Amino acid sequence: MAGNYTPDDVTLLASIRADILSRSDGYQEGARFLLAEYGPERLGWHKLTTWERYKDHPVQLESHRSDAEYATRFIEDVVARRVRFGEVLAEASAPPTAKDWSLGRCVCAAINVLKESHGEEHHDCKAKAILLMAVMLWDAGAHMRHPIFNLFGPWGATATGDIESISRWAAASILSDEAELRRWMDTVRMAWAALQAPTSRGQSAQNLPDRNDESKPWIELENAAKQQVRIHQEQVAIASFLEVEQQNTAEQQRLRDWIRQDHLDYDQRVALMQSDHRWATLKERWKANPSFEQNADVAGEIHALHREYSIPDEPRINSSDRLLWWLKRQRNVYFDAAPEKFNEGAPSYLAEPNRKARDFALEIRAARRGAPPLPAPLNDALAEWQSLYDWCLTADSSSTPDATHSTDFVFVRWFGTEYTFAKGVQSSAIEALWKEWQKTGLGLHQDSIRQHVDDERDDFRMDVAFRNHPAFGTMIQRCGDGRYRLVAPEKGNRAAGAQSPLPPKKKSQIRGNHV
Repeated sequence: MAGNYTPDDVTLLASIRADILSRSDGYQEGARFLLAEYGPERLGWHKLTTWERYKDHPVQLESHRSDAEYATRFIEDVVARRVRFGEVLAEASAPPTAKDWSLGRCVCAAINVLKESHGEEHHDCKAKAILLMAVMLWDAGAHMRHPIFNLFGPWGATATGDIESISRWAAASILSDEAELRRWMDTVRMAWAALQAPTSRGQSAQNLPDRNDESKPWIELENAAKQQVRIHQEQVAIASFLEVEQQNTAEQQRLRDWIRQDHLDYDQRVALMQSDHRWATLKERWKANPSFEQNADVAGEIHALHREYSIPDEPRINSSDRLLWWLKRQRNVYFDAAPEKFNEGAPSYLAEPNRKARDFALEIRAARRGAPPLPAPLNDALAEWQSLYDWCLTADSSSTPDATHSTDFVFVRWFGTEYTFAKGVQSSAIEALWKEWQKTGLGLHQDSIRQHVDDERDDFRMDVAFRNHPAFGTMIQRCGDGRYRLVAPEKGNRAAGAQSPLPPKKKSQIRGNHV
């Protein structure tokens, strides 16, 4: 079974397979669509057309000559090399033939195009083609159940899970990526829903057997028997699948308990989370769903995944950004608790929050599960919000950035402390670490730093390059075996000349709860 099918996926695919087997004639137009659009003749025609277009192009001709020269570079005899050169050149320049196209390639081409139908309107013909392909991908033995599943031959994994050829491997593994599989299953669900709609079944309904036709009672009995067999088979398959999922869930729980015991440092936890297929799925869902509501749900799941792996959600927000972020969170709390106050005419900065605060509003609103109790009366809170908001704007406009650097990274001001680095190895290493710090807040292995500094230097080591440098161990810190990162100093350890990141505290100052 290719990919990580969920129990809902298995139930859906089993229903689709049962529907196809019960009325295969209704799916013939989908089978014809697959063969017409992605059969060997159609794909071969496309390949031949492309070859005709570029066969005399100078770049193509030079590429064929380069291939022939490379293939004959070790033949010392001049005559033999010339003969072999001509053979290779003729073979590379020859037009494509039908034997160049396997059934597995046809399957891969069909899947690649059909899975991009996500979000498009499905007409009956295309929807049936998608459902046929979905069952063929999921059920390795589908081609033995009915001839309609044998369109592209016995491709995919065998019933025992064996892989017999490259074409089988390509067809069975194209949806092994979890994000691609989720996108494909979304497409399958849309196609299935389109066929279930009354407007979409007009053509297919006439292929259904007439249940009121008493002249063919044996059809009813045969279909009922087949249905019982299919139900039993699906129940066995689902039970087996759920048993495996339960074992995997237990393993994941043991892994989470191990993580919570602080056996892993920050970078190891991040790497482990990024290897989780749920993380890749959430990122793909975030890109694919532009609407606020859908992204809000995804953001909530991202926060839950961060908490599961003990990873802070915002590890690199500076002081002013963080205060605006808390301010926006409290605005959402009060808006949920007393929306009528905002209808009466709230201050503009509450109705239209600052740009920096708005950047984090989506994640905060998604991660909140119900409005917390009010920490202070609404009127007092609004007054204190105004003072905090004014201070944030003043601090952002008047203070210098906490971290700056010269163009060549020779001079760096790091949270109130100035450092000077030698031009070349040191400045290049700082540039690589700085870019990674801005992008992810994480670090780099010294092999990656070496490639940025000089990929031909096999003896590069960070502790040697920055020996006795005051930034090594303060600004630059180890974060594992051979890994380094830029680390901002704690608030109490920053240089005396650095500006205080927070305003004077008040007794009544609001403090939100970090989500």
